[in-house]
Amino acid sequence: MAVQRGLLTVLDESSSEFARVDMKDGDKFFIAVGEAARALKMYNRMEQFEGQFRELVQILINWSRDHKDKIHTAMLASRDRDLLFFVVQKNVEFDSDLTDALTDLDISIANNKNLELINLEVLAVPYVTPDAYSAFTASETRFSM
Repeated sequence: MAVQRGLLTVLDESSSEFARVDMKDGDKFFIAVGEAARALKMYNRMEQFEGQFRELVQILINWSRDHKDKIHTAMLASRDRDLLFFVVQKNVEFDSDLTDALTDLDISIANNKNLELINLEVLAVPYVTPDAYSAFTASETRFSM
């Protein structure tokens, strides 16, 4: 049910009413109030995610710079249900210091309240050629740090 309060109309999410939205360009949209509420909620979460994603990228760039002496390449890739931070070591030998640092990064991001919408997995592999590691990340969904 719609309630008029001055210039504000309050609509209950459970209402079966429809709203008409007139756009500046002349388009008009009719939408159920419940659908409009869900769309607005999704839009707000998308904006939150974009901000958190930007913060995540900066954290990963800084981490990569701090460990550049041990990293051949680092990439962030989008997967079906999460993001993957993929690190290729400079050396073939196992690097426990780099692995520990990556684990600390993973825990830090998982516990960061400012990144609550981020679902990130981390993976470090010994040095391999780009052909070998391309199987882990599709080229259209990744970028290098």
